[in-house]
Amino acid sequence: MYATMTDFSRHGIGFISNEKSSLHKRIEVHFDVPNSIKQPTIIPFKFMAEIKHCISTQDNECHIGVRLETPSAEYMRIFDSLSPI
Repeated sequence: MYATMTDFSRHGIGFISNEKSSLHKRIEVHFDVPNSIKQPTIIPFKFMAEIKHCISTQDNECHIGVRLETPSAEYMRIFDSLSPI
């Protein structure tokens, strides 16, 4: 399944896809985040996640929300640096 990330939190990610998926299905999520904190690089992430919702949109797409099973320390560090407290 290919998708575009729309939002993220400390424990989950939302994205838009042309495909529907079953609730509670476990999927592997891959995404890259630009890291300009130390140097301009791309940090790849890969997590197992559980689909928590799959909502059809008016554009014949689906907003899919997943809960990450084990967010890494690196993901949490980048999330904290990108989100205001």
